[in-house]
Amino acid sequence: MSRTMSKEAEREARDCDACGGMSSCQDCGAINSTEDNMDSKKSEKTANIEKHFKLLGMRVEDKVTGMTGVVDSISFDLYGCIQAIINPGLDKNLKQMEARWYDIARLRVVEEGPVMSPPDFEFGSISEGKKGPADKPSM
Repeated sequence: MSRTMSKEAEREARDCDACGGMSSCQDCGAINSTEDNMDSKKSEKTANIEKHFKLLGMRVEDKVTGMTGVVDSISFDLYGCIQAIINPGLDKNLKQMEARWYDIARLRVVEEGPVMSPPDFEFGSISEGKKGPADKPSM
């Protein structure tokens, strides 16, 4: 049977992972750290994003068309699509072939490891938006 919580405990109460009740749960005795819960949920949410970013620089094949190439950009759009642009490289005449966007669910990694190291998007000048064309080109 559930016990009644004090007003103070109710104010501090948060969801309990153990039983679905409150963090100062008197039913199961579990006490959950809000920071731990938030970190855990954030880790779960960012794990998939990190997985998608790991495609950068990887040689992949589109399962539907058979096109192969290197992923050189990942896009997360407003409508929920996650796509990668595949750069197929040069043709037999050494001309750049056209890169195309593909849904990531259609891609299969065909070689271990990236063809080059991707940039660090978490720390440093790139993550801070300080690297890249800073000024409008002069005409």
